[in-house]
Amino acid sequence: MKKLFLLVTVSILCYALSVSPVLRQVSAADCTRTSMGLIPLNDLGAGTYNGVQGGLYPGGGNIRPAAHESGGIEQALAVRPLDANGQPNAGGKYVLLSIGMSNTTQEFSTFKPLADADPRKRANLVIVDGAQGSRDAVDWSNPNSSTWTTVATRLTQAGVTASQVQIVWLKQQIAGDNLGIFPTGVNTLRDRLRDITLIAKSKYPNLRVLYLSSRSYGGYHGNLRGMGAYQNGFAVKQLVEEQINGDPRLAYTGSNPPAPWIAWGPYFWADGLTPRSDGLTWACSDYSDDGIHPSPAGRQKIANILLNFFKTDSTARLWFLNSHRTAADFDGDGKADVAVFRPSDTVWYLNRSTQGFTATQFGLSTDKLAPADFDGDGKTDIAVFRDGIWYWLNSSDNNFNALQFGLASDVPVPADYTGDGRAELAVYRAGMWFTWNLTNSQFNAVQFGIASDKPVPADFDGDGKTDFAVYRDGVWYMLGSTAGFTVVQFGIASDKPTVGDYDGDGKADQAVYRSGIWYILGSTQGFYAVQFGISNDIPIAADYDGDGKTDVAVFRDGVWYMLRSGQGFSAVQFGITNDKPIPAVFVP
Repeated sequence: MKKLFLLVTVSILCYALSVSPVLRQVSAADCTRTSMGLIPLNDLGAGTYNGVQGGLYPGGGNIRPAAHESGGIEQALAVRPLDANGQPNAGGKYVLLSIGMSNTTQEFSTFKPLADADPRKRANLVIVDGAQGSRDAVDWSNPNSSTWTTVATRLTQAGVTASQVQIVWLKQQIAGDNLGIFPTGVNTLRDRLRDITLIAKSKYPNLRVLYLSSRSYGGYHGNLRGMGAYQNGFAVKQLVEEQINGDPRLAYTGSNPPAPWIAWGPYFWADGLTPRSDGLTWACSDYSDDGIHPSPAGRQKIANILLNFFKTDSTARLWFLNSHRTAADFDGDGKADVAVFRPSDTVWYLNRSTQGFTATQFGLSTDKLAPADFDGDGKTDIAVFRDGIWYWLNSSDNNFNALQFGLASDVPVPADYTGDGRAELAVYRAGMWFTWNLTNSQFNAVQFGIASDKPVPADFDGDGKTDFAVYRDGVWYMLGSTAGFTVVQFGIASDKPTVGDYDGDGKADQAVYRSGIWYILGSTQGFYAVQFGISNDIPIAADYDGDGKTDVAVFRDGVWYMLRSGQGFSAVQFGITNDKPIPAVFVP
């Protein structure tokens, strides 16, 4: 018996020694496999892979169809702080949750501290990593799987509830990347992704937005996983297209819709060291020893891409950023609206970029215009300041409000000085700043400036809070809520200060308008000048194309001339000569 046991043991050992080099070759990274000769979906375009058209969206394109984009913006705008029971509450929270496998949790756990430390992230956004190692799409597609129980525990540990989950990032695959014959395996993965999406909506009733991402390059592990990682993107593409094409299983509007709005998040696949059209590559050093899981460098790479997506995507930035909105964004889509106040009939005429034209009679011809987001719903509210009294109309519920705060001679400077998502009532008076917090009725007074200064409040240090600042004879004096006191010489006494975030880095830039020339001192880009307009034009700088950068623009006799950073030049006839363009309200 002992001889038999010894014989079996030796046989097993010899077998292990004979096959272990092969196993190591399969499981270890092969850094010579720097390309698979495949074209990324976003570069494939109208071309095909095994008869299937490329592009992230239908028709071989990489841009969301207009109707789907509009639907996404609508859902993103509906994301708001909720209490534990899922009821709207300005002091509540809302959750971005990850769902996926080992790669997903490794990448998202790197993303979370990066995002939490970003000063532009909204304070009431809670990021929770729900992804779990060794749990593939099959596990997650079972509503009774313990994966969902684990998520519930993690939500509780983060101090939030299932009712507060409103955004999901989903990155998932079949175990081992073995999708089999194309497109059968892709179709199977698509179905599992659909199951996960619908289960998530059933467990998180306030889930509104779900972004999907693909695998990154898998070729360093071998051909099987390399092909599976590439084909993974086609499953995501198919699921997104199902919703775009009106599949009732994925309806996201109406009464009790079964699904959230879904769209591509970052598309991560690139062909190894062959640069994608946007320059993305994947080096062997981006992976751990197995060639499939991300190394610390790879995790950081994914985390950076993901953070950039949430800060710049037209839908994601609406709920992620704490300071993405401009004072003239009346429909809350992240784009400044072409809007005027006409003193002759005391009507606000708004040509909203998403919701279209509307007209509202509000105020008197002698009022000081004071639009801002007073109710915290992400939309600018119509408001005026008259003899020390504030009158405004909440966009969230159309309720009228009036409050005595200030003196008749004060300059209204409403803005979000606390970073709570709501503008404070605020006035500037002879070097004094007085603010009234509408959330907690807290009064504050700050001495900063002198009587002749021009108030230019803005978020100069990028922490999501508006800073007290004044312009005096070509000098900017700023009291940053994080950076403290700073002084910058930029401009001359007769210039019109036109503060804004012209380089899109989240920090307000010093800028002036002088006789048709814009002089800008970007906090990231540095100094530059732009000839745009004539001496009598009214500067109306704002972010008209929603790319996060303030655009150079002027108003002249009822015509808006805009040099948009993302969409180029545009001229729009809206208003008449004596109208007051709303984006110019705060130009001293």
